[in-house]
Amino acid sequence: MLVFFFIPMICIGLFEAVFDPNRNVWLKDWVHLTITSGDTADARDPKITGKDAEGGLVISKIPFAELIKEFPKTTMVCVQHLAIIVATEIGHLQSAEATILSESNKRAGALNDRIDGIERKMDLIIKLLQEK
Repeated sequence: MLVFFFIPMICIGLFEAVFDPNRNVWLKDWVHLTITSGDTADARDPKITGKDAEGGLVISKIPFAELIKEFPKTTMVCVQHLAIIVATEIGHLQSAEATILSESNKRAGALNDRIDGIERKMDLIIKLLQEK
């Protein structure tokens, strides 16, 4: 299986890397970090150039500024939600702990009752053996 898949994948990789350099230039630029757009207005609302721009294509008909108006404000909401989640989880942990303690107390009581019953039976057996 190694030879069956390894050799064809090497051939495909060499073809895409060496023999077809004009395809996916943007990907090579992105991988090699030659695109330095950052968080600028041009990067937020890029313009298409070349043949696509001549054909009337645009990346988005709605500008980036209008798109982000609909996004929720995550900085404050996140902190508030986190506080609520932590408080809820602590409550669940405390209730889970109380449940475990009550269950263990019930089991301990049942175990003590059985031990008492066994001790009574043992005392009865010992008394009967002593009488014989």
